[in-house]
Amino acid sequence: MRILQELVTIINKNKVRQIEVIGNQYNKDTKVNQLYEGVLAGQFKSDQEAATHFFNQDEKSSAYRNLKNTLKKRLINTVFFIDLKQPYYNDQQKAYYHCWKEWAAVKILTGKSAKVSANELCKNILSPAVKYEFTDLLVEIFRLLRSNAATIERDEKNFELYNERFQYYTQMWLAVGKSEELYCRLISLYHRANFSKQEIHETAKAYYEELKPIMDEFDTYKIHLCGRLIHMAIYMSINDYVNTVKACDDAIDFFEGKSYVSVLALQTFLNQKLICYTQLKEYEAGRDAAMRSNSIIQEGKFNWFKNLELFFILCLHTQKYQEAYEVFDQVINHKLLKFQPKSIVETWKINEAYVHYLVILGNVKPRRDDNRFNKFKLGRFLNEVTSFSKEKRRRNIPILIVQVLFLILQKRYNDAIDRIEAVDKYCYRYLRKDDSFRSNCFIKLLLLIPSCSFHKAAVTRKAKKYTKQLSEVPLEVANQPHEVEIIPYETLWEMALNSLENKFYKENKTGRQ
Repeated sequence: MRILQELVTIINKNKVRQIEVIGNQYNKDTKVNQLYEGVLAGQFKSDQEAATHFFNQDEKSSAYRNLKNTLKKRLINTVFFIDLKQPYYNDQQKAYYHCWKEWAAVKILTGKSAKVSANELCKNILSPAVKYEFTDLLVEIFRLLRSNAATIERDEKNFELYNERFQYYTQMWLAVGKSEELYCRLISLYHRANFSKQEIHETAKAYYEELKPIMDEFDTYKIHLCGRLIHMAIYMSINDYVNTVKACDDAIDFFEGKSYVSVLALQTFLNQKLICYTQLKEYEAGRDAAMRSNSIIQEGKFNWFKNLELFFILCLHTQKYQEAYEVFDQVINHKLLKFQPKSIVETWKINEAYVHYLVILGNVKPRRDDNRFNKFKLGRFLNEVTSFSKEKRRRNIPILIVQVLFLILQKRYNDAIDRIEAVDKYCYRYLRKDDSFRSNCFIKLLLLIPSCSFHKAAVTRKAKKYTKQLSEVPLEVANQPHEVEIIPYETLWEMALNSLENKFYKENKTGRQ
């Protein structure tokens, strides 16, 4: 009763106004909630659009700023009332949100001198914090319990116990900080303009050796996540996919040994295995990794779409074209796709173009009621994938290539010549690094087609130089991002050749198609 009395006294002294939150019970006619609904539905892409809609004023107007700030405050209030009973929260996530919400209450109660209540609440969140290894929170919990044992409980035995735990988790917290530091330093190398894979390899080896004793001392989640990601980078940086898989398996075994399901860690290493099996063209093993990953992800979430994207690429690289279509069909018709980041949506637009190409070639049979492949509209496709040229230049490579392939397939040779010339300029400007070697080879193959007047036999003869170069640097050893080749270039080249005929084409310069 003492705790209840203490809480009631605090609430009575600090009268609570009606809590303004965003939720099921609210007036949808207010501008605040209309703004909320509009942002949620994607109706407003900018502050200016919203300001014009509600007030026909500039986004800096006081009326719009007040409306925006009111919504922000209500959304922040709502954070504390998120329903953790929803099925898409796993046990670790529920515990994380619950513990930190309770800890916020502990700090507020402590500030209000309700130390008995704060102490009791602190002990209640101790067990889940230990189970789920919330190291930073445990440092704070034992710090407060240690203080309360000395000042409130006046229990010397508890003081020594809590102090021992505080010292232990402080050392663990420092170890977590070190593992995060080394992982972030390694990641930062990838963002340097002049980084080399060998530099990544050597740095990862050094960092892993530094972390190994810490990992042996502490088996906490965060230390091992960072350490095992660094371990994986040692092999992935030099395209050693076999040993990368072994490193992933070791990590998966470790995290599966936890008393809780480590969804993020398991999915991270399963997806990396899927990438490796794609490079090695091992369909069955890759499919198993994809299915295991899919079983622990909530359908419709970002990682669910990402996992299916990797599986889609695996299917294409192992010539399981019909299964690739089935994955595509599942994703493209999912009601939550439109709510994903632009990069995810545009990636599947690019994938759609490649599926369409396979449909025309007869490698894929779509459902009878699937009408999206009736006609490929090049102009609309280009409009839908414009942002990659600004955000991620390498993603332009499959976009440019599929355009050329369609134009050749459709025998729009004048347009193909124009597009190949544009690809040549792009190649000269951006594709001069080692990680673009295979793309350079393939684009040079495409350039041969108009130079040989689209004659199949002539193209085949002159292509030997570049097909040999491709074979000398196969996909599994190429230093390039895994997402560049949606379909391996060797396969695409055979498809392009089969689109040609053994007769010469003379360019019509006066009548561009």
